[in-house]
Formats: sequence, structure tokens, C-alpha cells
Amino acid sequence: MSAAATIFWVCWGLLFYSYVLYPALLWLLHLVVTKKYRIYDSAEELPSVSILMSVRNEEKIIEEKLDSILHSNYPEGKLEVLIGSDNSSDATNAIVERYSARHSFIRLVPFEERQGKPHVINQLVIEAKHDLLLLTDANVIFDSYNIVNLVKQFKDERIGLVGANIHNRFKEHGGIAEHEKNYIGIENNIKLWEGCAFGTMIGPFGGCYMLRKDLYKPVPAGFAVDDFFIGMNVLLQNRDAILVKEAICLEDVSHDIKQEQKRKRRIANGNLQNLKALKRIFLNLTSAAGFCFFSHKVLRWFGPVLLLVAFIANLFLLRNNFYVLLLFLQLFGAAWTLVDGALMRRGVESGVLRYITYFCRMNVALLQGTFDYLKGKKAHVWEPTQRN
Repeated sequence: MSAAATIFWVCWGLLFYSYVLYPALLWLLHLVVTKKYRIYDSAEELPSVSILMSVRNEEKIIEEKLDSILHSNYPEGKLEVLIGSDNSSDATNAIVERYSARHSFIRLVPFEERQGKPHVINQLVIEAKHDLLLLTDANVIFDSYNIVNLVKQFKDERIGLVGANIHNRFKEHGGIAEHEKNYIGIENNIKLWEGCAFGTMIGPFGGCYMLRKDLYKPVPAGFAVDDFFIGMNVLLQNRDAILVKEAICLEDVSHDIKQEQKRKRRIANGNLQNLKALKRIFLNLTSAAGFCFFSHKVLRWFGPVLLLVAFIANLFLLRNNFYVLLLFLQLFGAAWTLVDGALMRRGVESGVLRYITYFCRMNVALLQGTFDYLKGKKAHVWEPTQRN
């Protein structure tokens, strides 16, 4: 086999491993080896919890969020809710203050100048009274048993962080709504299986997760992906991180591919910040955390580079008709993405072929974020996703 062919198949093999073989391996492992933890039972007294939220201009959703906390079956006397309003300019502060007047455990912490989500969360952690922290976003709506099902896991001292099972609901159909929903569903399963097999869930969904306060490491200034940094630092302290299926939340699924590409570009920039900060895990591939980190995240973060290198290698193999066909398929994917973009702008659905568009556009976002990082461009101060 020529050098070009070796490079081509290694690049595609690594992508196939990360997207297909690694999830399949985890699925098989969790069937055979599932870590067991002690949990609080219904007769035991549950610990108190501090719920922390960084919000900005969330007047459309903050009432529904607070109502979902109030309708939880967790005792109000064991909750405090700290809402850091990051220089909101709409009615968010007034709404929170109205709830606070009726429920003393809800408190608004206003910031008069933009801070960014990581800084707000760092400050809220300092003010939190309780040993368990529930970090959540305004648009993630709790099931009535969500808090209980998260807290129950912390009876076992090995547990450092527990992620919620976020279900996506459609408010807007079309665009990439179904494709984003299915992708997140697959990610949920991978995180669940990592926790079952190794206790090393690689990064919680930032919309809802709980950890022990003494394991919280302040997020460095300028970091774009705070939840990943927080979660991986729990693993660095030799505690387990898992996802709990029964801890259910609801979140609106994105349907606007431009907004989603913009968000993933910012995240890609933050991913490389995290890779540098967390190299102790990445460089130890013989550990469960290092193996999962490399397989689940690092390979995908460098997916655009692998795709480009494979494409270039393919150009040196065109004497063989098989590689001509493979080159055509790659070019078709790129061309279809442009065509489907025009169809989306006209509200035309392309069904299963839109997965090609979704894959290509999200890898473009990863590549853009990588260039942003290499140029030293800071991720923009966090803005909430546009609410429907």
C-alpha cells in the first residue's frame, strides 16, 4: 500500500472509530460491566442543594424555569437558587425579583457589567451555601423528580459529578431540528455508557449537572466551554462522573443551522482551550479517562483536519478508479451541502440527505473554531441561544 493510501485510510479509520466503533464498544461494555454505586433511598434524608444559573435576557423562558424548580418534589427548605443576571436589559431581573419576593430561597445576583457565563458561575459558587451544586441553564426545564434523581447518587463518595438526561422537544420543525435532536440523543447514550463502564463521562451537558462544591475548580478567564472544564477537573481529582437516565430535563432543540454553526464554532475554540488545560488526561491514554477523552472528543475535534488530509491524499490515488469514486463522493458531499443550504433558505426539506449537510456544516464550524484558536482569537462573551 502506498503512503498516500495509508494516510487516506488511517484518517477515515480514525473518524469511523470515533463515530461508530467507539460507541459500539461502549454499548457492549456497559452490557457486561456496569459500575454499581450506593444511592440514597426514599427513607433517608437528602442533602441540601444550591442551584446556580447564569442568565442574560431570558424573559421568555425564566418563569417556566423557576416554576419547574418550584414544582419539583425536592423540599424547598433544602434548596437555594442563585441567579446571576449578566447585565440583562430586558425584564429578566424584574421577573426573578417577583419570584424572590414570594420565595426567600430564590435570590437574584445582578451584574451591572458583562462578565460572561464562566465568571458569573465562579462568583455564584463562592456565594453558594450548600455542598452540592446544581449548575443549569434557563432554557432547561426540570422534570419534577430531576433534582432528587441527581442528588441520590451522591451517597457514594466515589461520585463527583452527575449529569442529567436532557430530552429535546420541538418548538420549531424543519431546518436541522430533527438532526440536532438525534445527534444529542446519540451523545446522551455515549455519555451514559461511559459512566456505566468506566465512571468517566466525558463532559456533562452544560444545561444541567450536579457536582460536589469542594471539587469545583474556577473556570479560567476567557474560557468558552466552562462545563467541560468543570467536569473534566472532577475526573482529574479521581472522582467518578456519570449520567443518570432518570434525571430528566427538557430543552428546545435548535433548528437554525446558521445559529448552530456559530455556536459550535465558539465551542470548537473553547475545546482547544480545554485540550491544552487538560493535557494531563489526554496524554495518559492508558487510563479510562484518557482513553474515553481521546476516543470521544479529541478525534472529533480534529475531524476536519482528518477530512482535509484524507482528501489531499485521495488526489494522489486517482490512477485507481476506486479512489476516483471515493473522491467523487467527497465532492458530492461538499456540493450537496451548498445545494441544501439553498433549499433550507426556501423552507424545502431534504429528509435524510440533510444529515450530510449537518455533518459537513458542523465540521466546518470545528475548522473555523480551530483557526480562531490558532489566531489567538478569543471566543465571544457568551450569549444565550435565541429563544423561540
